[in-house]
Amino acid sequence: MVLTTAPVLLGPVLLGLGWNLGLLVGTAVMTTPVAGTTRAAPQGKVDVAIAATIAADGLISGLVVVRRHR
Repeated sequence: MVLTTAPVLLGPVLLGLGWNLGLLVGTAVMTTPVAGTTRAAPQGKVDVAIAATIAADGLISGLVVVRRHR
């Protein structure tokens, strides 16, 4: 079982790009309409949701690589 380098490297790069864009957009969307004194709780929830989504995406992408190269 030999994995080519490009797909193995491309997955984490795209995952990192998605993580950063999701974090930036989620933070911007949540911090703009929320007052400064109540901003921490909603922003924390958004950060946890983003982290959980990216963790699930990482797991799924790993499963795809494993199944593809059996």
